Amino acid sequence: MASAYNTSSAYDFSAYEVGQSSKRNADGERLRVVRTPKQFIASVVTPKTFCLFAMAVTVICLMVYNNVCLTEVTGEINELTSDIAEMQNENVRLQSERNSLVSPRSVAEYAENELGLKRLDKYQTQYIYLYHEDKIEMTEAAPKGSIVDQVQHTFNTAVDTIKEYIAGW
Repeated sequence: MASAYNTSSAYDFSAYEVGQSSKRNADGERLRVVRTPKQFIASVVTPKTFCLFAMAVTVICLMVYNNVCLTEVTGEINELTSDIAEMQNENVRLQSERNSLVSPRSVAEYAENELGLKRLDKYQTQYIYLYHEDKIEMTEAAPKGSIVDQVQHTFNTAVDTIKEYIAGW
């Protein structure tokens, strides 16, 4: 059984033999094999070659698309950076304008020129001095009753104080 596998009966080695391998015509000239373009293309375009070519084209297309996207994003970044710089300059301008409008000197000029106000002279100023602090004097004695009376008195006093406060508004 091992001898059946070691034989070369399944293979045709006649193409490799020296005397019989070349094809000759009736005159004895060796025949030349000429392939047509279709045969050449068919022998070159194998599924493996086609897959490699398709992968190479895909990779090149992806690289071009990546560069296009990168260029677009870079353009947007540059545009936004210039917008940021422009807005920062505008912010500085507006802050300086605001500071000039709110300065005490410009407020005084506006009050004098637009509103017709003048600064007070020293003789127009009158100062009031209070030498004594405000004091509270109770004219009646503190109630000395039960706890309920004291709580009621405190509550009434608080309500009166709130009424006076609200009336002073």
